[in-house]
Order: sequence, then structure tokens, then C-alpha cells
Amino acid sequence: MSHPILAIVGRPNVGKSRLFNRLIGGSAKALVDDQPGVTRDRHYGVADWRGREFIVVDTGGLIPGAEDPLDKKVWGQAFLAIEEADFILCLMDGLEGPTAVDEVLVRELRKSNKPVFFCVNKIDEATHEKETFEFSRLGLKNLYPVSAEHGRGVSDLLEAIYGKLPPSPSVTLPADRQPSPIQGEGVLRVAIIGRPNVGKSTFINKLAGLERVVVHEEAGTTRDAIDVVIERGGKKLVLVDTAGIKKKSATKTRLEKFSAMKSLKAMDHSQLVCLLLDATQGVTHQDLQLAHTVWEAKKGLLFLVNKWDLMKASLKKYVEDVTPQFGELREAPLLVVSAKTGQNCEAIWDTLFTIQSAMEKRLSTSALNEWLEKILVSHPLPMYKGKNVKIFYGTQVGVEPPHFVFFTNYPQGVPVSYRRYLARQLLMAMGGLKIPLALTFRLRKK
Repeated sequence: MSHPILAIVGRPNVGKSRLFNRLIGGSAKALVDDQPGVTRDRHYGVADWRGREFIVVDTGGLIPGAEDPLDKKVWGQAFLAIEEADFILCLMDGLEGPTAVDEVLVRELRKSNKPVFFCVNKIDEATHEKETFEFSRLGLKNLYPVSAEHGRGVSDLLEAIYGKLPPSPSVTLPADRQPSPIQGEGVLRVAIIGRPNVGKSTFINKLAGLERVVVHEEAGTTRDAIDVVIERGGKKLVLVDTAGIKKKSATKTRLEKFSAMKSLKAMDHSQLVCLLLDATQGVTHQDLQLAHTVWEAKKGLLFLVNKWDLMKASLKKYVEDVTPQFGELREAPLLVVSAKTGQNCEAIWDTLFTIQSAMEKRLSTSALNEWLEKILVSHPLPMYKGKNVKIFYGTQVGVEPPHFVFFTNYPQGVPVSYRRYLARQLLMAMGGLKIPLALTFRLRKK
């Protein structure tokens, strides 16, 4: 049997994400804000109570009978979570009292034939508990008053959930139910980043073969970083769908800034990054800024030009026109794809694995120094303050990215131009694929 799954549902802005964070340890893994409708996708985490683990799923706010297309999709995503859940936690707002929406939700959840824990949130003090009595008119007998903000009543709720848990699980979750974040040896994390509305969620859904994240034509649908597990060629990958990152001057609200921070943090926690571009809009200044942010973070980079199905230009001509704009990144791997039709999407796997292999490559100390000796003979270092600059030897000290340390008599005497030259020559010696390298120059102690 698999780990039991608890889905948190409720109308918008009742505190679902805050309670989710509280249940899985308070580490603020779900994006929390006072603005309604922050969470739109399913978000997974692991809760542990008295040595028993269960999966918690945070969902978007439910609006029964909503006509807005996006609200309908959020409703659909939440009910996918309800269908796969073993238990349901329905959260309501104790400060606002029961609403017509709560009444509809209670009625719908009773049809699920699954255990439901009805909780009243924002009961921050004992004097607020009387607010829960109003919810009795919904026909609810066992109510759990909690404060997701301060943790009040959460242990009683966890005890109630604990009492309903089946015997300890003996096997792990299937791949599409793994909690987030998914880490571990052999798991490749790939962040999908880009400007709003370039097709990141559609692209991930095409790769995953199911609608795992909400897709809608409105820019900025994804507000949080969502993990999706995919297996290809015997390898497990985690694709991280992120919020669209706007240029700084257009990032106005606190929520937009927080979303951008979550996206950049997801990038930082990934080994590789796919930067999705819109073929119909060309390369924008924001695209270039994102690319250089990835490169400065020393992450493997793959340019993915989306919406290629809408283009009539030849691939060769397009690449010739676009890549010079990337400057020093013009030789980075680039693929054209169509998330809508699936054109060329399967081609990314081999490219990602090739980039991963390059990022993990090691050169032996002997091979590195044989190469270095040839380089220094063919392209000697310039003088520094009238003195000869010597690089005595080098060694590789790390991977992801490959990190090389060179010992010299004048570290400050190795100019930036020569460092770039060494990096270019090193990449050629390692196979020629454009990946970031870390080069450190240290003083050799006498």
C-alpha cells in the first residue's frame, strides 16, 4: 500500500497554504499571501506525526459554479487531488463565518464517500472558539478549530488524522505522486523558466503526458514552483514549472516579487535550466537577462524556442539571426519546439542528458596539466608589472559545474581575457559543449 494522501480544499483565502506549510513542518514551501487565489496548482509535501508519514496536497481555492475559465481549471485540478486523496481536509474561515460557498463545498465533499476533516481556521485565541458554533448550521458535528498562523489546535488535528491512518506503508509512492521537492542521488532537477505566457506549463504538460499543472492563456497562471516527475531512458527527472519572471520595473505587487523569488530559488536548486523563449516575439532584453542570470549561477543552460509551429522562417535562418544576440552564450545548446503540437519536444531528453554528462565530467590531474602545458606554450601569459606570470599546475576540484583551480605566482596577473581564453580551450578539451565552468587562480605557496 502507498502513503496515505490528505488533500486540503476550501474556498480562496481561507489559509490552505499556510496550514499546508504548518502540517509539513512550517518551512513555507507553499507560496503564502493574503491575496485570494494565490495557489492554483496542486502542491505536494510530506507530513510526519509521531513517526507516521502521510502526503499533504495543497490545492487552489474552489469556487463552485464559477464561469471564469481559469477558475474552472483550478476547480478541476483541486478535484483531481480529491479523487487521488485518501482523506480530505476542508478548511473554512472562522473570522468570516460560514458562507454559501462553504455550504456547497460541504455538500459536494459528502458525496466523495471519503473521510473529511472539517476545520475552522483563524481561531487564534481561546475566546475565538465560539466562532466555530456558527458552522454547526452546515450540519457539521466534529469541527477542528485551528490557527494555521500560530499553530493553535494543529496538534489536535494531527492526532485526529493519525487515528485514521492505515498501518505503516511498505512501499513508496508511484512516480506521479511523489512529494515535492524530490531530491536524491540519480534525480536530475530541471527548472523551466521564462517570461510570463511563453508556454512553460503547456510544455511540461506535453512532456508529462497529462495535465499536471494549470494551463491558461492568461499570463502568469503559475504562481509557485511545481515539481513534476518524469522517467526517460531509465533516468528520473524532476521538471520544475515556475512562475513567469517579469522585468523588474513590471514586478509591482509583493506577490509578483515573491513568485519571482520562488522561481529563482527553484532555478538555484536545479542542476539544469531550460529557458523558454517565444519564437513569435524574438529575443527580448528580459530573455537575455534571464539567460545571464542562469549562466552566472553556473547552471547548465538549454535555450528552448517555443511556438515554432507558428513560424514560417527556416530554422537555419532563424538561428543565424537570433544566436548573435546571446553574446557569449551564442554557442549554448538551442532547440526549437512546439509545446502545443509536441513538435521536437522529445528531442530535449538527449540534449538534457548530454548537458548533464558535460556538467559532471572530470579531467584527471595528469590530463589537465598536459593540456595546460600545451596551452601555455602556444599562448603565453602577458607580463604583469614587468614580471613573468607563471601557471605552475592545475587540478579539478568539483563538478556541476566543473571547477578548476590553477596555482600561479601572480593570481591578480592573469587577465580576464586570458581566463576566458582558458575557459574556451577547456570546453574544447572536454567535448566542445557550451557549459559554465568555474576557474579559480590561487597563489602557489613557496
